[in-house]
Amino acid sequence: WMSNDLRSSYEFCEAITSIDGCTPEQMAYLEDYAEKHKENNSQAGVLAAIFASKKENPNAEAIIASLDTIIEADATHVWANYYRGFLTLSLQENIPGAIPYLKLAADKGNRYACFEYAGCLESSKKHGAAKDYFTKAANQDHAESLYALALKADNQKDYETSFNLYKRATELGHPDATLQLARHYQTGVSGRNSQTKASYFYNLAVLRKNTDAMDYYGNYLILDSTATACLY
Repeated sequence: WMSNDLRSSYEFCEAITSIDGCTPEQMAYLEDYAEKHKENNSQAGVLAAIFASKKENPNAEAIIASLDTIIEADATHVWANYYRGFLTLSLQENIPGAIPYLKLAADKGNRYACFEYAGCLESSKKHGAAKDYFTKAANQDHAESLYALALKADNQKDYETSFNLYKRATELGHPDATLQLARHYQTGVSGRNSQTKASYFYNLAVLRKNTDAMDYYGNYLILDSTATACLY
């Protein structure tokens, strides 16, 4: 599944961004690697911090301190800065404290940092700048950023743009985008009315566990007597 170490940037990025999708065996491999090498390998140090953050009642101060040690040695370490900012948000709910780290990683091109930093900008009502960073992430196939941009386009009644963004996010597996794509096909708001595709994507949204999809799909089946439920 993976080489004996994670020194190559590609392998490291793949490992660090897919932890939640790993099998138990892969997770064990990564955690063991992180524990063994965290003192002498900055990449392993970041992995160790991530694993620590996922434990019950994580020690936020200790985790962030471990990332600070990595950043002190390498101020431009992209993943250390990203997770320093991300964990400052998620564990401490400290937006001002997270911003410098997220911005550094975002400006280095990290798509996850671009998304989180864009969210910080949105909370400060800096919508133009937020859109720029959402776009940077979306250009790297970041599904959540594609979805965020689609919602903005919908709010501006730019349905052609929102349709294309929902479609791209759906292709990347985004559950909420899948539901919105179904609604576009059902209503024809973007000029693409197809009840067959609406039914397909409503079903897919249910399978992807969108929390609202079952209600929307049920109402759709009631309204369209020709539609047939296709849950499997």
